[in-house]
Amino acid sequence: MAMQLYHSSILDGSTDHYPGKVCTVIFLGGCPLRCPWCYVPALMERKNTKPEDLSFFLDHYRRQPSSQAVCITGGEPFDQAAAVVDLCKFLKQDGAKVKVETCGYFPDALAKALPYIDYVALDVKARLDAGQYSQMTGTKSNPLNLMTSVIRSMDLLKKAPRVFREVRTTVIPGFTDDPETIAAITKECSWADLYVLQQFRSDLEMNDPLFLGIAPPSKGRLLELAEVAKKNVPAVAIRTTDEGETRV
Repeated sequence: MAMQLYHSSILDGSTDHYPGKVCTVIFLGGCPLRCPWCYVPALMERKNTKPEDLSFFLDHYRRQPSSQAVCITGGEPFDQAAAVVDLCKFLKQDGAKVKVETCGYFPDALAKALPYIDYVALDVKARLDAGQYSQMTGTKSNPLNLMTSVIRSMDLLKKAPRVFREVRTTVIPGFTDDPETIAAITKECSWADLYVLQQFRSDLEMNDPLFLGIAPPSKGRLLELAEVAKKNVPAVAIRTTDEGETRV
């Protein structure tokens, strides 16, 4: 268990990250994407985080008597693929419910981790068009490779009904707040157990300061887009800064 993970912080006692469970949340460093609207840009680089042996994370979880679940997020967890797969395995053996939040860039790592995961939250940034996805993620070097990876991750989840599968899209005015985009995304993830429309936030640090000038979409707009999503995915929710998650 000498393998290490680069992390920035650990949040204990969360009731927001795993439905119905008290959850420990581990924030990891490193991400292959450069989303201009990312509000944790420091976690894009491992150099901004610190390494700890896997035993550190297991011991921390074991010291939380009320914790029933662990959410591994980032950054992008599978940027540290081998260590994250092992951590999921050890946590599962310890009896924890395991959730991973991912951008879908590493389908091979996702496939290896799925036997030890109970809940996957997949961020789908835009409609599945290589050009648009490249723009929304700031990764212009190989758009087709990125798009192929995300589609492969979606195919893996489509065939993994034992795992609870959340797909979520951040609704950004002028970019992902139109019915056509939401319809296109949800047609590709009709298998999802839950589709979430997340309210864009402009009150936090951004990778691209230009996004600080964009006002968040209203709750009413999210509800309108949720009705579009429900035509393709039966279970839909909106997630706002003020009210948290609301099933529609």
